[in-house]
Amino acid sequence: MQQVVSDLVGRGDLGIRTARVAAARLSLERYAASQFEVPEVREPLLGSGAHSLEMNFVEKSLEWLDGDGQKHKRPLEGFSSGEQAFGFTQARLALASGASQSAANQLIALDEFGAFVSGQRLRALRTFLESWSHRRKGIQLILILPARDFEDLANRAAPRERERYVRLGEKMKDPGYLVEPLGAP
Repeated sequence: MQQVVSDLVGRGDLGIRTARVAAARLSLERYAASQFEVPEVREPLLGSGAHSLEMNFVEKSLEWLDGDGQKHKRPLEGFSSGEQAFGFTQARLALASGASQSAANQLIALDEFGAFVSGQRLRALRTFLESWSHRRKGIQLILILPARDFEDLANRAAPRERERYVRLGEKMKDPGYLVEPLGAP
């Protein structure tokens, strides 16, 4: 297993690479890059107009063109913990929805997620989750955030949104939790 993983991610110290391994790596790179085709994922991470994405497992980087045609290259380690959590969530949701297509109903809970996603990224996450869940029947998402996130969000938000976060924080004080369906204003 270590040999396969090593070959796929580009370490050459464990053996000889074959044409099949190179083809498998290329296929996985294309698949990984295709996960950015969803605008709710691509735009918050790479900017509006990003296109022509290429994942490179050997260099552990992502390349793309912006809306003006300028080329960008970013090491995968260069993504912040919030960006990584956002990407990981998108990948896990894709796996969850693909693995249980036979289930009539599905419940997916994202627990303590706010610990990884900054206030400015929470809106992008919410937009992505709303869009993702509305395209699938029978899926209910639960996003569990630590209580401190509402205060932090209120402090960082624009005035109109600040009021909303303060109100949500107040609602949460008693009984100690808050339920708000995605898509609610």
